[in-house]
Amino acid sequence: MFTLLRNLLDRTPSQPEPDENLSDTQILKEYFSPSKEARQALKRLTALITRQLGSDESKRLTNRVMACLQPGDAVEEALVNGLIEDGRMLLSVDWRAADEVAWQANALLRAFGVTAPWELAVAEAATVPRALLALSAWAGQHGLSLLHIGGDGYAAFLVRNADLPAVLDLAAQAGLTLHDEAAFARENLA
Repeated sequence: MFTLLRNLLDRTPSQPEPDENLSDTQILKEYFSPSKEARQALKRLTALITRQLGSDESKRLTNRVMACLQPGDAVEEALVNGLIEDGRMLLSVDWRAADEVAWQANALLRAFGVTAPWELAVAEAATVPRALLALSAWAGQHGLSLLHIGGDGYAAFLVRNADLPAVLDLAAQAGLTLHDEAAFARENLA
């Protein structure tokens, strides 16, 4: 009986040995990168949220986002890094920069054809979350939803309400967590 017990305890798991010849890049690509399906979903998501800019510009920004998705990078990073420099599709502010919200919000709104400027009220300017919630409510009156991307700062983009289910579905397929107005309020005003 002790022999049987010793044999059971002495067994080594039959897991394959890791290939010690893999480079750091290969390890990142193999174990820490989004799947092919997630990459395809991110590509479709980016095309959907940039389509109001026209076909050529949407393709350019989609390609830029996909180029930002390097081995080991998170989908959120690629989306933010790919859209941030354009200035028309992504609002990105530091947690202390409530005064930065209005001009970025108006750039996003213009991209959707909303010509009426959004103005940040003094009470809303106290914190970035309050400013973003005020923008979200105002955008809702124009058929738009503000979706928030998790991260160190505050990053968000607008989508047409009609596109919201497709955007949320593609985001889930891409492994991207987006927060609508209610979820953002729960997380940031609690």
